[in-house]
Amino acid sequence: MLHSHGRRCSYWYGSLLINADVPLSELPEDSRPTECGPACAMPDCEISLAAHLVSSPTWAHQWRDDSGRMVAALARDDRGYLLRFPDLADFRISSDGRRISVSHPESTSIETLRHLLLDQVLPRVLTHTGRLVLHASCVRVQDRVLVFVAETGQGKSCLAASFDAAGYPLLSDDGVVVVPHPDGPRVLPTYRSLRLWPDAICELYSQTPPLAPMAHYSSKRRVELAERCEEHRTPLPVGGIFVLGAGCPPPETPQVTRLTARDGCVELLRHTFQLDVTDRQRTAALFSMVGELARQVPMFAIDYTRVYACLPQVHALILDQVLITNRG
Repeated sequence: MLHSHGRRCSYWYGSLLINADVPLSELPEDSRPTECGPACAMPDCEISLAAHLVSSPTWAHQWRDDSGRMVAALARDDRGYLLRFPDLADFRISSDGRRISVSHPESTSIETLRHLLLDQVLPRVLTHTGRLVLHASCVRVQDRVLVFVAETGQGKSCLAASFDAAGYPLLSDDGVVVVPHPDGPRVLPTYRSLRLWPDAICELYSQTPPLAPMAHYSSKRRVELAERCEEHRTPLPVGGIFVLGAGCPPPETPQVTRLTARDGCVELLRHTFQLDVTDRQRTAALFSMVGELARQVPMFAIDYTRVYACLPQVHALILDQVLITNRG
């Protein structure tokens, strides 16, 4: 049986104003004054709980892990899309991305539901509405943003967390929204929260930060960072994009290489969110946005041994490279 998880609230996810039945405490709430309160603001997307929708749909696309197990699947019909995470939740998404209906079994915790919405569903919906969303983490260095792109498990969250612990504030983890600007692409933060393994938390923080469960099926923890309201909806210029390599064996010392626009475009395409990969028109628009980003922003491949003691050296290499590039 489905049940409401709390009062209906309005939140910001990048440029999306969301009205939701599901509490999304990681997101900044909409605090704009209106004559009759925040609930009167017209949302870009409404999220509501619903009964089970489809029992055996015909899948248009499936995502599988390295073992071949289906981890997500997409179906289409005249009402829109069904995005399923097997045994966890179904998300019925309208064709225009403005309405999301959620159904889930009793075994799915509220933390798992929030994780799927924040880190899987909303990035795809935002891309579906015409934005570019990278599977990446980013931090602020002075007045610029450094973006770290990588496959799941290759250390982008750990690298971003280490920068945050060193005094360079985290802006987003796992979902980075890139928006056009006359002076060059800018990053629009989504939410300040990290998903880390327990050993990474112990190594990166001298004092244990506030923690919360990420999902009932994972031992990863969500690190709850202090809110920085002034940065939630302020687009900031991109200082550089770093693609984390997976060299085998990794180099003895960290290595960074400047990428051509073509190679950078290929890497970015591998790390973008997309709802319907069979939608040729939206795919063509996504290719165009990624190509423009790769031409306008310096991109680098960086490879290093994944040991915590190496991270200060990685920081120095990244910061030096950005300084040199911006001077040039």
